[in-house]
Amino acid sequence: MQNLTHDLFYGSLLLSAAATVVYLILVTRFISRLQAFHREVFEELGEPSLFSNNTPEKALRLVKYVLRGDFKRLSDRTARSLGSASRLLLIVILFCYLLCMSMLVLHWGPS
Repeated sequence: MQNLTHDLFYGSLLLSAAATVVYLILVTRFISRLQAFHREVFEELGEPSLFSNNTPEKALRLVKYVLRGDFKRLSDRTARSLGSASRLLLIVILFCYLLCMSMLVLHWGPS
C-alpha cells in the first residue's frame, strides 16, 4: 500500500509538471491567436500575457475564460482547438495538484 501511495503521488506530480509545460506553450499560442484574430476578446480579457505586463487579475480572467469554455463561441477553429486543449490540460493539472495536496495532508500529514 505504501508503494502504491508513493507511485500515485509522484506519478500525479510528474504528470502535472509535464502538463503544465504543455499548457504554458498552448496558452501562449492561444493568447497570440486572440491578439491577432480576436482583438475585442483579447482586450476584454485585459490583454493577457504570461509574463510581461501581467497581473493576477488578468491571469484569473483568462483562466475563467478558458475553464468556462467561452472560447467555443469564436468562429475561429484554431482558437477553439487551442482553447479546448488548454482547458483539458488545466483541468488535469488542477486535479493532479489537488490529489497531491490531499495525499500530503491525509497520508503524510500530522497523525
